[in-house]
Amino acid sequence: MSSSVAGFEPETVLVIEIAGSIDEFRQATEAIGLEWLGEWDVDDIPPDDDFFERNTKGERTAKNVKGRMFLSLGNDAGMRELLSLWNAWANNQTLPFGKTKWRDVFNQTVEIRRWGIEEALRETGMLDRWRDLLDPVNPSEPIRCQIEMFYRKSEDKRAQTERNIAALLEAAGGRALGGFIDMPEIGFHAVKAEIPADSIRQLLVDLDSEPHDTDIQLFKFHGVMYFRPTGQSLALTEEGTGVETDISEGEVNLPPVVAILDGVPNLQHRALKGRLVLDDPDNLSSKYSPGERKHGTSMASLVVHGEMLDGHSDPLQRLVYVSPIMEPDAQSIDRREHVPAEVFFEDRIARAVKRMFQGEGTVPAQAPDVCVINLSIGDPERPFIHTPSPWARLLDWLSWKYRVLFCVSAGNHPDAIDIGLSHSQYQLLSDRQKVEHLLKCIQTQLSSRRILSPAEAINVISVGATHSDGVDAYYQGQRTDLLPYARLFSPAARLGHGFRRAVKPEVLFPGGRQLYRTPVSDAHTVYQTDRGLLPPGHKVAPD
Repeated sequence: MSSSVAGFEPETVLVIEIAGSIDEFRQATEAIGLEWLGEWDVDDIPPDDDFFERNTKGERTAKNVKGRMFLSLGNDAGMRELLSLWNAWANNQTLPFGKTKWRDVFNQTVEIRRWGIEEALRETGMLDRWRDLLDPVNPSEPIRCQIEMFYRKSEDKRAQTERNIAALLEAAGGRALGGFIDMPEIGFHAVKAEIPADSIRQLLVDLDSEPHDTDIQLFKFHGVMYFRPTGQSLALTEEGTGVETDISEGEVNLPPVVAILDGVPNLQHRALKGRLVLDDPDNLSSKYSPGERKHGTSMASLVVHGEMLDGHSDPLQRLVYVSPIMEPDAQSIDRREHVPAEVFFEDRIARAVKRMFQGEGTVPAQAPDVCVINLSIGDPERPFIHTPSPWARLLDWLSWKYRVLFCVSAGNHPDAIDIGLSHSQYQLLSDRQKVEHLLKCIQTQLSSRRILSPAEAINVISVGATHSDGVDAYYQGQRTDLLPYARLFSPAARLGHGFRRAVKPEVLFPGGRQLYRTPVSDAHTVYQTDRGLLPPGHKVAPD
């Protein structure tokens, strides 16, 4: 593939990083012919002689500077004009008439650079992920990913981008797994693809060698914003068996005001029979084997009954509408529920919500009275960093369009916790000291505990978990409660700010106490999450 491809516009995506904030920046960029593509807050600009923070005494500190990142796309003429203005300002020259607004911009500009491989691959962790994947992978085996494009205002330019991506995939020996998704309501344009492992391996070799560049044009195309993982597992499946309990039974007839987007539940379970309305237009139910409808059944049980304390519940007196968006992964050993690699989360959710309120084709609206939609799944490959994900933007738009409230899980952090103490040392601490010590350990993990997409959505209620439940006595065995007698957030909770430092999660509800496996050796300091179904925890209907 030559470096010049027919039909490709000589455009460049520019990243303009500023310290602080500037009003009307979008208008300033568009005034010189640059197409505004997006912006987000940043809080990790290293201080230098020009930009730094002061403390309350007016003294310079080493704290990172907060600012904002702007993305603009322009042709050679627009880029040359911007760089000309920048150079004139840097050389203390007077800016041309009508361009003085840029003086305020440049006065706070930290850097202007081209959007490239660094942003498209490194920021999403794809380079590290591909290095891990390629070690045991057959050289001829394709690797799947999601390619997200900058959203162009012009429909013709979006169509041209699709043709370019298809040509570049073919040149790299890859292919699209399906059609492109184009959602103008949320500015989302993407395609699922597979790329030969040889091409990925060559990319990594190129980037590890001077001049840290590659001739594979797919990875250099100006229209690509991000390469991301695809085909993620979305729901954890617990291990073991539960305990017997009594469950309230019965049937209801009132139309649903609550809906669930999840896996397929067990409609014949005595706790759920006659209480659910299943809308399964793609017949995802047929892909489940007996005993696999775990997550959907548990979530339906919690919505209908709440926690079943002492086998008793006060169930909802209305039907609950269920629209499956997950299915078992036939390629994995444990057949964990997920959304397949060739399917977009966004497409399944948009279609499910539209069927509720508008219907589909000749099918009328299936649940027009729904006011609340529960979404207790998230994308573990996409913790929130700077800008809301397409999934989050979709929920914001659907919430506005249909005037419906989404309740979204902030996500779980199932990784082990290293407390830095042997078990015997830990046991010598008082309960208060144990809690204080664990909170310090969690504080060191905050960067890996960010909330999972789509919990960063603005129009939703994101829900976190407290370390509490209705269980009194339980058999502890070789398990440890790292937050004994403390009504705090769960040690497996996701924490962090939302978009523009919004408070997330907005609410906390009892999420069941999460215990950890006591290390076999006293010298070990790492506690693994206990995923068994023995108490404590919430009592729900199992499949």
